[in-house]
Amino acid sequence: MNRPGLKASMHAVEREGLRLDAKEPEKLASLGALTRILLDILRGPGSARASDAAVKAHELMDLSVGNNRLEREPACRKGCGYCCRVYVSATAPEIFALARAMRALPADRFAAMAARVQAADEATGDRDWSRDLFFTHQCPLLEDNACSMHPERPDACRGVSSYSAQACEASIAALATGRDLAIPRVDEHAVLRGLHAHALWAALRAVGLSHAYYSLNQGLRRVLDMPDAETRWLAGEDVFAAVPKDSTTDDMPQAFVNATMDALIAVALDPEDHGQPR
Repeated sequence: MNRPGLKASMHAVEREGLRLDAKEPEKLASLGALTRILLDILRGPGSARASDAAVKAHELMDLSVGNNRLEREPACRKGCGYCCRVYVSATAPEIFALARAMRALPADRFAAMAARVQAADEATGDRDWSRDLFFTHQCPLLEDNACSMHPERPDACRGVSSYSAQACEASIAALATGRDLAIPRVDEHAVLRGLHAHALWAALRAVGLSHAYYSLNQGLRRVLDMPDAETRWLAGEDVFAAVPKDSTTDDMPQAFVNATMDALIAVALDPEDHGQPR
């Protein structure tokens, strides 16, 4: 069965994101198109092209979430910040985008937020939090029990949603006593997060950049302390060398992940337009 053309798939993804009810050839075409959209940004001339790619990735993730119908509405609402106390990791482009948005805030608000990031780093940096299920710490970006940087939040936050706020509250309380209570998660959002993540990973791999996930508190503090971090990272410097990586990603079957990225790159560089940027 023939896939849709690359350019047509790119236009479709820009309009409606990824559709979970699409047939497999269309899904592959859409994922390849998403990869290409991000790849074009990463291959561009801008010094902020990594953060630009993250902003675009988040925009399209939100589009996908909004255009895939659920049987019932999630319970997640502003002011329901129970999940904002567990471990979060993010890719380098996402951290750069978040830092850029923070620096655009009024000076006093930025200073207060940066101070909270530093405090969170000091409170969480000495542990492998990615494997420590029962440790919780409030996200430094949480204000009045709501995300103060909601448009720039990482894909890890975008892909986690629940059908019950009460279950989330009970789960967070249980972690403090060493118990793990199940949460009725929205599976579709988790699947979309995984699909979008693979497209970003593939685009980064195609241009020789790392797709590693870093502890958000530590990674964000590192970038806030280094104004030219994105430029240096794009030039090949490992500005996150001292930042803990999300060790749970090592548990993923790496051969499968690499094969998936290579497949998406192949679709993204379809010979119909010779792999050139739009």
